[in-house]
Amino acid sequence: MKSIITSSFNFVYNNKNPWIHKANELLHSAIILRDISIDASKKIKKIKNNGNEVGPEVEVIIKDWSIFNQATLLFGFFLENILKGIWIDKNNIKHDINLKKLPKELITHNLVSLSQKVDIELTKPEIKVLNQFTACIIWYGRYPVTVKLEEYQKHFKSQPAYFIDNGLKEELPKELKSIINKISDKINS
Repeated sequence: MKSIITSSFNFVYNNKNPWIHKANELLHSAIILRDISIDASKKIKKIKNNGNEVGPEVEVIIKDWSIFNQATLLFGFFLENILKGIWIDKNNIKHDINLKKLPKELITHNLVSLSQKVDIELTKPEIKVLNQFTACIIWYGRYPVTVKLEEYQKHFKSQPAYFIDNGLKEELPKELKSIINKISDKINS
């Protein structure tokens, strides 16, 4: 008789729904952090434009603004989870009820690769966006530095071209919206 833990493990690895549920939790959290960061950014600009001194009360605003990378990290994890859920559904791994680890195809944080594995066609700007989220997942959303100097130099030479902040709390940037729409279409097909 299988243990409840083994059954639960196999259920999650054989079903897109827990992956999509986790993705939606991450998206919700990312949006909350993003909105706090956008509000803080607007407050900082207002303080600078008024020529006010940056005093201790502004430290709270700066801390709120500094959570932007964590919001980006959660957006990246949202995309990773939902793409992995689609892959599981697409590849119908339900026949293997004795899984002991994640399939090798899913042992990656590379969002472009995951998108390709589930047949989502991407434009060049969307690929750039997913590469930025991948970098955030791998290091700049979690750590102050990369594992290798070359990666760190490359990141700062290219200057991350994509951010989740278009200044509007009500709307995501067009490239991210486009990717999410393509993912939604894939889930619904």
